Amino acid sequence: MKSKRTLATSISNQVRQRVRDRDKWCIFCGQGQSLTVAHYIPRSGGGLGIEENLALACITCHQYLDFTVNRSQMMRHFQAHLKKHYPEWEKKELRFKKYE
Repeated sequence: MKSKRTLATSISNQVRQRVRDRDKWCIFCGQGQSLTVAHYIPRSGGGLGIEENLALACITCHQYLDFTVNRSQMMRHFQAHLKKHYPEWEKKELRFKKYE
């Protein structure tokens, strides 16, 4: 049986498809090939598998996002993209809350 955290941070096929429909291409470089779904708050940090925490990124941009030391510019762009689609977007609402 999967834990509540695992279920909350997993991305359902329906959510994955809605993110693809919303973004259509990499939000960072505009490429339409080799797209992945990237988390704003990573799963390892309790990031939820919801549309408000996700965006499309090509493999290269996703790797830069995950593995570069100076990723602040990419994160600002990611945040602006999410706020454009979800005006009430709040970073604090994107993490799994253990006791709720």
